[in-house]
Amino acid sequence: MNTGLRQVLRYAGVPVDAAEPVRRQFGSRLILIVTVALLPLLIVDVPQWLFVLSQIIWGSGMYIGISVASDKPDRR
Repeated sequence: MNTGLRQVLRYAGVPVDAAEPVRRQFGSRLILIVTVALLPLLIVDVPQWLFVLSQIIWGSGMYIGISVASDKPDRR
C-alpha cells in the first residue's frame, strides 16, 4: 500500500498500523458490509446514475478492504 493511501486511511480511522489479525478482520468486515449494503441495488430497479455510483462505492470499499487485509508490514 502506498504512503498516500496509508495516510488517508489513517486519517479516516482505519487501523492500517495495527497487527495483521486486526487488519484482516477489519478488511474482511469492510468487504462484507459494502457488499451486503449495496447488494439490494442489483435487485431493485434504480436510476442508472445511482447504480453507477453504487458500483464506484463498492469498488472503493473492495480496494480498501483488500489493501488493508493483505498489506505487509514495512521491513526496516
